[in-house]
Amino acid sequence: LSKACQNEPFTEEEIATMNLERKTIVPFLEDIEEAELDSHLENQIIKTPSTPPPAPPEPAPASWAFFSFNSQSLHELKDKATSTLDASTPFVSTDDALTAFIWQCVSRARLARLDPSAETKFSRAVDMRTQVGAPKGYPGLLQNMTYHSGTLQKIADGPLGAVASNFRSELGRDRLKFRTQAFATKLHRTPDKTIFSLTAGADPSADIMLSSWAKVGCYDLDFGFGLG
Repeated sequence: LSKACQNEPFTEEEIATMNLERKTIVPFLEDIEEAELDSHLENQIIKTPSTPPPAPPEPAPASWAFFSFNSQSLHELKDKATSTLDASTPFVSTDDALTAFIWQCVSRARLARLDPSAETKFSRAVDMRTQVGAPKGYPGLLQNMTYHSGTLQKIADGPLGAVASNFRSELGRDRLKFRTQAFATKLHRTPDKTIFSLTAGADPSADIMLSSWAKVGCYDLDFGFGLG
């Protein structure tokens, strides 16, 4: 978009990438039963309740805020997470540590109004281009989510590294690819696409949905207006 705003020509590779067939960019799974597909998509299919759901609780007063972390703070946060990792987790990224820190802080704040034993879920967006073999510059929506849960008390009080390990455990390349193919296959087979949502089971009063733009590289773009 920034190149188009400045009348910069697109390369042949960029043009080819932008015109890829979106409906087949994720390979479908063959010879897989519906029941098995559904078992991998419980967080992505909207369930029709047998009875009308109760009215949502009155939202607490809220305001918009930005939190800025300098590089030294992020380094220290990762070090703290690394010192308390699960034994089965060889490493976590800075993003894993920061995401875990956010979940813990929000959970502590919510303990003031929610039962400590209440379940909290975390839905984390993951870029799937590399895993399914799509070009990194493919402009279409090509993401999936990883899903994590625990009680508010456990998340709030647990070691930072244990929570970060939970996030890292769901990022295995093969598992992510299979889950994304399962989602695409189910979507392809189902006439009514409105039953799908990447956050189908999310409860905004207790859950979190998060997307990281750390690697998008937008700071170099100015869209012809000197914004970068």
